Amino acid sequence: MSKKFNAIFFSSLLVFSLLAIFQVNAVAISAAETVHFKVRVDASLVQSDAPLAGRLLIFMTNNPKSLDNIEPDFTNPDAVYISGIEINNLEANKIIEVDADLLAFPKKFSEAPAGEYQIMALLDQDHS
Repeated sequence: MSKKFNAIFFSSLLVFSLLAIFQVNAVAISAAETVHFKVRVDASLVQSDAPLAGRLLIFMTNNPKSLDNIEPDFTNPDAVYISGIEINNLEANKIIEVDADLLAFPKKFSEAPAGEYQIMALLDQDHS
C-alpha cells in the first residue's frame, strides 16, 4: 500500500530581508521510500542576480486549517515535521531536490501517517 502526501501550496509567497519562501512540489511516496521535494526559487522573489545560500528548511503539517505560515509547535513537537539542508549557489528557477528524511525532526517525513499535508519551504540566509 502506498502513502501519498498531497501538498497544499500557498498562493502568496512573501520575501523577507532575511528569509525567502519557496514554492514546493511534493512527490508521491510508498511506505518504503524516502520523501523528496523539488524546490525552485521563483525569479520574482530574487532581488539580485547573485546566487542564494543558507539553510533551506521544509515544514510539513497535517493541520486541516489553511495556514499562511507553518511554525514549530513547541507544545506538540509531533504537529510539525521539519527538515533542513545547507545550500550554496542556488539560482532563480533552478530546481533543487531535497531528501526530507535525511535530516528530519521529530522523525522522518516518510514515517508520517498517510494524509494531506501543508508544506512550506523557507530559506534562512542568516541562520537565525
